Amino acid sequence: MRDLHLLEAAAARPQATFEGKDLYSDIFSKAAALLDSIIRNHPFLDGNKRTAIGAACLFLERNG
Repeated sequence: MRDLHLLEAAAARPQATFEGKDLYSDIFSKAAALLDSIIRNHPFLDGNKRTAIGAACLFLERNG
């Protein structure tokens, strides 16, 4: 783990709102936001892309 706070921020992004409205309105946008955040935030020392894909797939399985 490189930075736990970056991982927490990535995990929170799909639930982000602005003026009371979801920034990501559908499940696919939420999964894409999670994937993008893990890749860009780089919270792990290694395997960020693989982890991001796995996290997005798991997110879709559990929520879709």
